[in-house]
Amino acid sequence: MKRFAVLSLLLVLLVVTAGCGLFTKNGTLIGTVTDEENGAKLANVKITVGTKTVTTNTQGQYSVELDEGSYDLTAKASGYDDYTTTVTIISKQEAVQNIEMSITDPAYITGTVVEGRGGAGVVGARVFYGGYFSETDVNGDFNLTVPSGVVNDILVTKDGQATTRVQDVTVAANETIDFEIPTRSAFSPNRSFEAPSMTLNVEPGQELSGTFTVVVKVDSVQPIYLHYVYLGGEQRYPYENSSVYAVDENEIEIDTTQFPNGDSYLRVLIYDDNDNAAIKIVPITINNTIDDTVLPGELTSLNLVSYNWGVNIFFYGKDLADRINSAHGLQLDVEDIRKDMDQINAAPEGACLYNRLTWTYDQGDAIDGFTVYRSFDHSNWEKIGDVAPEYLGSGRYDDWSAKLTVNTRVYYKVVPYNSFGVGNAMERNVYILPSFNTYLEAPANEATGISLTPKFTWYDDLSEEINTDIEVEMYYKLALWDATNYQILLAEIETTSLDLPGANALAPGGIYSWDISYSEMFTLCELDEYGYSYALSASGEYDGTGSVNGEFVFTTTTGLQ
Repeated sequence: MKRFAVLSLLLVLLVVTAGCGLFTKNGTLIGTVTDEENGAKLANVKITVGTKTVTTNTQGQYSVELDEGSYDLTAKASGYDDYTTTVTIISKQEAVQNIEMSITDPAYITGTVVEGRGGAGVVGARVFYGGYFSETDVNGDFNLTVPSGVVNDILVTKDGQATTRVQDVTVAANETIDFEIPTRSAFSPNRSFEAPSMTLNVEPGQELSGTFTVVVKVDSVQPIYLHYVYLGGEQRYPYENSSVYAVDENEIEIDTTQFPNGDSYLRVLIYDDNDNAAIKIVPITINNTIDDTVLPGELTSLNLVSYNWGVNIFFYGKDLADRINSAHGLQLDVEDIRKDMDQINAAPEGACLYNRLTWTYDQGDAIDGFTVYRSFDHSNWEKIGDVAPEYLGSGRYDDWSAKLTVNTRVYYKVVPYNSFGVGNAMERNVYILPSFNTYLEAPANEATGISLTPKFTWYDDLSEEINTDIEVEMYYKLALWDATNYQILLAEIETTSLDLPGANALAPGGIYSWDISYSEMFTLCELDEYGYSYALSASGEYDGTGSVNGEFVFTTTTGLQ
């Protein structure tokens, strides 16, 4: 009898327990937490719903099981405004509450990713700052809104490109920091794409004086082959020191007395042997003894030249060499080239532009160095570098900035300084010319029966029209070879045609080739007793390409009917 009672009780408990599942009031709340500005998924966000608290995973996702009812939800994350809302849970149903969080004190990182130092903007590069992400546009530009006061590395990646790291970047609230970040084509797809990192013996805000030894220690998967060190500038030239085939620890001496007292920064750029790069920028203060008693003298001359080489092969720009060589090997005709010119030889805007300033001064004028400023409107000036003298009595600054664009006028001023103060500025301006390509027309490639005194013709295609107020001169170098590759004519002319003189008549039935081996567009901007400025846009001999569709081969007439 007792056994029956116990079994009956167990049966009742089993039925009741099973029935609880049928009448549960639980529901589930799920969602994803993202950054309101750029949609980045936020990890480690604390989500409190009622009395329960969960944390988002690396994908910004959360999930919490709750009884049926209404609840207050609060989301908290460092650097973000608290997020609150009310959610309703229905029995045995899944509710979704996605959350967009706003940065409390936003800061801004902008910039341009370029192909090597001073090359073209890189389209479609991925720029990461912690959990924040941006992709470069058609000009290589990117924009990030990030929490202020946070320290993260900027990582730049793209398929086929080596990785670049900008270390330890922090931005104050409502501040904007702008970067030009170089990336190069990876040397080998089979090597590591992990960017190196470095430590320096310089702390942010540290005072430097006299001759200071910068110690660079590198942590890298692959050997480091190159260090560059800059003080107070980001120009491609000059830099204070460099080391090729550098070891993982390198010491570089800098004479800080050649730079003005006050706030400045140290910039170190390193590459490993797969062209992965790391950049570290450290704000410092230069504090040397004031040992000059008079202001520095003045510059005795200032010259400025703007270069646009058209095809950017040697200047760290887009690598078009294979396509150019392919075009030459196939001897594509003019129309084929014109249909595809943007992929063959037309330089992207700013792809191979750089401006070079050179100047002289009197060595007896107590000059320690020079500050270079740039403006695009002759009103708002930006300091772009402090420069120690290149040689005694001279100085130089190369501006490879991605901010340089064609069909614009840019202004520079160079100001001498010493420990006592600054001297008078000297200015120059230049108009940046667009790139262009030269195409051969006649005698056409593989043409036969050509006159013994043929007329050679060619034409140019500009990447952009030139301002009508700018006067330009054109210059061409025509080269003619015989079948043995012996150069029988090298003519320098200013027009797009040349009638071969009778004195240079070709042999009947001869095989010849011709090309416009060099083309140049030139405009003089300033010329006075203190120097000059001019711009040139060129293609041809300098980069080894000649005309886009050359060289052309033809056969002369035999004279027989």
